[in-house]
Amino acid sequence: MTHREIFEAGVGGSGAIKLIIDILGANGEYCLIGGMAINCYVEPVYTEDTDFAIAFDSKDAIKKALKRAGIKVKENRYDMSVFVPNSKLTIHITTDVRYKDFGKNAREHLLFDEFQVKVASLKDLIKAKTWCLEDSYRKASKHFKDQADLCRIGENYPELQELLPESIRKVLK
Repeated sequence: MTHREIFEAGVGGSGAIKLIIDILGANGEYCLIGGMAINCYVEPVYTEDTDFAIAFDSKDAIKKALKRAGIKVKENRYDMSVFVPNSKLTIHITTDVRYKDFGKNAREHLLFDEFQVKVASLKDLIKAKTWCLEDSYRKASKHFKDQADLCRIGENYPELQELLPESIRKVLK
């Protein structure tokens, strides 16, 4: 099975991800972040959500474009949640200013070995996952996933281990 077939069997909505990528790309700087972005650099693991970062000043244009495309959008404090019909997939588009330059550092990758997407750099992904790890409001289960994602990066890119939190470097020794 291809990566896309596995994703479709478990979650569904890969076509919607492509539509969202097209909308984001037409309306400003963006990049894929989170677990799916990390999957572009290392052996993929299952995830039911997709996360993007955008420049805050693109938020209104992107929100309007999503709604014009018939996509339901819920605006939250630091992100927008996008819901895909007939799918378990939830897409989060962060508007947190800490991510504002991630799109500038992003690189093109093939998602599902089929379509181009701008993916945050590994250094930016380490920053983002470290912020998530330090967020005391996140669920414990999410903290474990963040730790695992940082370990996956550290194992595959030992030259970046110095950028990882001390707790992760200890696990990798």
